[in-house]
Amino acid sequence: MMSRIETRLFVLAAVLLPSFASFAGYRWSKSESIAYGVTAFKCETQDPRPMRINVVKVDLRTPNLAFTGTGRAAEKEYGKPLAEAKTLYNQKNEKVEPAEVRVHRQPTAAFFAKSAASVDRGGRGLDMLVAFNSVPTRPPYSGDYADPRGLVISDGIVVADHPRGRSPMFVVRRNGVVEIAESLVSTEYPDIVVAHTGQSWVRRGGKNVVPPERVTPAARLGLGLSADRRTLYIVSVDNGVSIERGTGATVQEMNDIFEDLGAADAMLTDSASSNSIVVKDREKGFRILNRFESAGEPKAAFASVGLYLADRKALAAAAAGCQFERMGFGTGAPMAGFVAPKLKHIRVGLVGTGSRGTYAFKRLALFPNVEVTAICDVSEAMFKD
Repeated sequence: MMSRIETRLFVLAAVLLPSFASFAGYRWSKSESIAYGVTAFKCETQDPRPMRINVVKVDLRTPNLAFTGTGRAAEKEYGKPLAEAKTLYNQKNEKVEPAEVRVHRQPTAAFFAKSAASVDRGGRGLDMLVAFNSVPTRPPYSGDYADPRGLVISDGIVVADHPRGRSPMFVVRRNGVVEIAESLVSTEYPDIVVAHTGQSWVRRGGKNVVPPERVTPAARLGLGLSADRRTLYIVSVDNGVSIERGTGATVQEMNDIFEDLGAADAMLTDSASSNSIVVKDREKGFRILNRFESAGEPKAAFASVGLYLADRKALAAAAAGCQFERMGFGTGAPMAGFVAPKLKHIRVGLVGTGSRGTYAFKRLALFPNVEVTAICDVSEAMFKD
């Protein structure tokens, strides 16, 4: 029979340590603090195959936490046709839009280093915490430039916007909300800090959505969000030696990992030799968590996302300038971490009474302190309905 102290310690361990019930026998390393609100841990196993799993856990309530991403290529190059891909065809052998220069490819470690470097050294002077490669790309898969697949918004600027089907997107809104979304409409773009389209869904609403046939192992990198959207999980899986076909994790196993970590929604960003999780290092400046000692540095990524601590004054200035951004007078700085004063009573006006407007009205009606004071629609018939 356990003593009262032993019982308390057992309960505390159950709360603080990540569970991994689906992979019996796995042992997580002791959590390492990267920065306030950011921890890293990993485990290695030989069953069912050699796998090294690295996890970075981010508390999204961390004060002044902000997001950035790979921006547009140099103006003189941006929008030019990619020389390697003048004509492209899809899986149905239909001719598709040629790829164009959108971003300059670079390893995620280089993205981290340049973002953290001082302005007088050609950097951005950001207090970087974590960075990871974020999006797959359209062919070609080599060269100095790339045309990322789907929608890519970095620091409030649209970098690329291609049809993306049902691919998930990692989204950070100006009000600080982080989500994994299926779609965004263009009218939402001004309110987005970061939106990077990933590869495929793993979990949605707490459920496994991986097709049963996804059983081929590969090096993986994915993102997961807790149900309350307060915790972000960045996960990479490989064999710890090199990127080889048939090594790493299946997508089903990625679901198991995210489920046991506590992620309600999860997505894959990419499955390639460019997979990287880069974290702040107090001595070296930064280090690659999933670095291969025998295989050199990861290859150049098509795009990356970074997390950093923003200056509080810059966030406040961004909030003040946000209303002028559409006219070109705003700062364009990220709003993540800014907290507006609480309002006891909120009045809302709805523009449009279609399916989205009706759904929004029903959701707003659930909050006792919210009052819809005005409704309008260009269609009189829709308005009356």
